[in-house]
Amino acid sequence: MERARYELMDRRVKHGIVLLGSKGDAGIRTVEFELPELSDSQLAYMKMDFPVPVKVPLKKDGDVWNWTVEAGATVRAGEFLAQLEIFCRDEMVWNSELFFVMVRESLDTNSEIEPVMLPELLAAEANLAAVNAKTEAILAAVDAEAERVEAETERENYIARLKNDVDAGKFNGRDGEKGEKGEKGDKGERGDNGAPGSDGTSITIESVIQGSGSGSTNTVIFSDGTMLNVQNGKDGKNGAPGTPGANGADGMPTMHSWDGTVLTVTSASGTSSADLKGKDGKDGMPGEDGKSAYAYAVDGGYEGTEEEFANLLANGFSESGVYELINTITLEGGESAVDITEDSAANVFALKAAFVKVETPASTDAGTGYIETYYGNQRISKHHISNIKQSSSTKVSKAEVMQRYGRWAEYTYGGAADGATANLINIVQFTNEATTMDCKYVDKVRVRVNNITFDAGTKITVWGVRI
Repeated sequence: MERARYELMDRRVKHGIVLLGSKGDAGIRTVEFELPELSDSQLAYMKMDFPVPVKVPLKKDGDVWNWTVEAGATVRAGEFLAQLEIFCRDEMVWNSELFFVMVRESLDTNSEIEPVMLPELLAAEANLAAVNAKTEAILAAVDAEAERVEAETERENYIARLKNDVDAGKFNGRDGEKGEKGEKGDKGERGDNGAPGSDGTSITIESVIQGSGSGSTNTVIFSDGTMLNVQNGKDGKNGAPGTPGANGADGMPTMHSWDGTVLTVTSASGTSSADLKGKDGKDGMPGEDGKSAYAYAVDGGYEGTEEEFANLLANGFSESGVYELINTITLEGGESAVDITEDSAANVFALKAAFVKVETPASTDAGTGYIETYYGNQRISKHHISNIKQSSSTKVSKAEVMQRYGRWAEYTYGGAADGATANLINIVQFTNEATTMDCKYVDKVRVRVNNITFDAGTKITVWGVRI
């Protein structure tokens, strides 16, 4: 018996058309399907849209469901629509997509063989099958008798060998050789042809299902329920190019503008704008609290209380307290500018706050000067000395610069000549030009004068808070 297995992809039969056999076949072909897992209460069926619709139950066989094709399904040759269904009691719980089953034409037609009516042909084939079955049964009986005689002889021989083995002290005899199978009998002659069949019924085209596109398939449905698939021809070759058309009028130019967040586009179809600014990002995590100014002062050597330090912040810094002495130099005279980059131990300094005091003797000529601080070649602060000459005693000028809240600020001082009662009189917050250079610390102090030179005995003192 022929067996044909068909797989399903999702709900579609993978192989497209299921072959049931040739017209008039019965019980010689089994079709198998791999269906979804079924429970004990569920049954599977195959429904076929023959001229007389047929619905047959499927039988579970291992991991597949099958059906042995019956005569009622091969009465007419052609292709017919079919569908697999799963029922739970009286309710359908699953079905496949529609597919085709095909019955092939079983007889060849020529002038020497007259057509016969299908029932008589079926009867003749049934009689032939019965004769063949009877012949096979007779041959099988003959073979069985021969095998029985052979087996009886072998049994007697085996008993004799076994007795000899027992007598010789052996208990396991050797297996005998298997005899040859008898020859099969000749096949019976074919029966006579049946009487001619009656004229067939004419058929007409009922409808045509059109396909679309090159290579698609059109389906023709006839009045007797049969169908014929006809494939569309391939598309023809492209024709020669047509004559180019006249040039179109010039289009309106497209213009756009951008203001940082909004893009505006103007064209022949109008003007449109879109705000391309994204949403604000989420706030970052709060940073850790920084040290207080008092803590930095203590780190720098300040020994007073926090209250005393607060008074210093309110009334100005003195020469002691927050700052440590960095360096003191006394000029020999004749200099117009002096740079200080090292402390008293000849080490290069780096200060986050600097306090500079310039003391000029009374003999200094009238003129102006500057106290400046630098980070590399970038100037951080510039304190102007409007009158460097002192009519009596000593002229004292002071300037202080420190980095607070990420910006550098300069504090200038005024007061008595000796600076003993000097108070904070001005705070200068620097412009973006000074702050965008990322001045990390003070590594140079410069004192210079205009149009004059320093006298001998001029004293420059630098205090600072090291980084």
